Amino acid sequence: MFPFTPCSQVGDPDRCQEGWFGSYCQKQNIALGRLCNQSSILQDLPTLYQAALGVDGRATTNASSWPQTCAHTKNESNPSWTVNLNTSVRGKIQHIRLYIRDRLQERSNGMEILVGSQMCYNWSSTEHPPPIANFTCRQPLTGTTVTIRIPGPMKFLTLCEVQIFVCSDGWFSEDCDKQCRCRNSTDVCDKITGHCSSGCFPGYHGTDCQAACQDGKFGDNCASKCGNCLSGVICNKTTGACPGGSAAGWVSDDSCMEG
Repeated sequence: MFPFTPCSQVGDPDRCQEGWFGSYCQKQNIALGRLCNQSSILQDLPTLYQAALGVDGRATTNASSWPQTCAHTKNESNPSWTVNLNTSVRGKIQHIRLYIRDRLQERSNGMEILVGSQMCYNWSSTEHPPPIANFTCRQPLTGTTVTIRIPGPMKFLTLCEVQIFVCSDGWFSEDCDKQCRCRNSTDVCDKITGHCSSGCFPGYHGTDCQAACQDGKFGDNCASKCGNCLSGVICNKTTGACPGGSAAGWVSDDSCMEG
């Protein structure tokens, strides 16, 4: 079900398609290339400062880079920028990365990020995000839009790149670095918690199905007891099989349960 070799270990160190990240290319930036809009455009020059430049895939913190790749509003009250996400994407929004200009950072004081109408994350009026800001929503949120705004009079909003990450099917956690272990191969675990509706794969237990059975137990919910394996070897925690056969006096079937 899962690849055995990370993409980054085969040849070229960056083998993910555009918009995909992680050593197995299992984390998708769902903001890339999506439709977006902003409250105004600096100098009324859409070619240079339009909202779409915030999701064009060119991540930088240099707002003066050329060709221009940062969305930029006018100096106005409560400037905002919104991206419309693909509503077919499954899972909640949690992990976001922003690339903001590395000069005049104080312009981003008080920045707020909303998923739909729900607050994901914000900085105080005297604080601003770093030029590259990795953060998670204070709780996972579901929504079809993400809005970034700076409340208050006479503010600029500059965004060089906005990345909104979700896990591909079969992966979960904030950084999409844990593999689902569901009982049914068709079951897609919760991409935040790892919970499987079909239960855990035999040999594992826990709310996220990541904990292996304790020694001497195996199977569904770790409910079965290992048989009498040769030399006291621990049985396979998924099948209960004894790797080296049965102890003396026990039938050498897979589970070594019969005398």
